[in-house]
Amino acid sequence: MRKLVLLFLFVFIGFTLKITAQVVEEKPKEPTEKRTKNDIDKPTTNATWVWVAGEWDWKKDSKEYKWVKGHWEKAPKNKKCWKSGYWKKVKKGWEWSPGYWK
Repeated sequence: MRKLVLLFLFVFIGFTLKITAQVVEEKPKEPTEKRTKNDIDKPTTNATWVWVAGEWDWKKDSKEYKWVKGHWEKAPKNKKCWKSGYWKKVKKGWEWSPGYWK
């Protein structure tokens, strides 16, 4: 019974994650002007600040990806590194895998 419950949870979580991913036929064009960490002064507080590179964000209302500019962000507790998002090729087009803290 325990194995059945774990299998169900695994399938449910995997299915749910797949549903939330938005597939587009063509990747959006990269913005012509991108911010780099040299363009914006790093905050001067004692907190650990990490450069979060610009990335794509799905907008439900317009049903398209919009570019979010890079920015300095205070790292969450016990996290020191930002892993940037990337596009991956899937059967019906392209899918964005968002960045995350690690």
